[in-house]
Amino acid sequence: MSNKINAGLYLFNMDIIERIENRPTSIEREIFPAMAAEQQLYQLELPGYWMDIGQPADYVKGQGMYIKSLIEKNSNIVSGNSVIVHATAEIDPTA
Repeated sequence: MSNKINAGLYLFNMDIIERIENRPTSIEREIFPAMAAEQQLYQLELPGYWMDIGQPADYVKGQGMYIKSLIEKNSNIVSGNSVIVHATAEIDPTA
């Protein structure tokens, strides 16, 4: 069990073609385990958090979480009504 996710960005050497049989094949279930056993699979861990935003409601929730994290990291950002504005920004009253 792990707290990591596979974001689905792969960089392959052309040699991987030789590993894939000419049939429907799951790279994650069939190719990656063999590559890991041969110590031919590497990862790059990126800092931060990840969330599945495949549904519109999840996208909105994720945007709110992202805005909250920006505010916590930067004291020059103020927020309200699901928006963020830099403290030095000038906003027209008609906007």
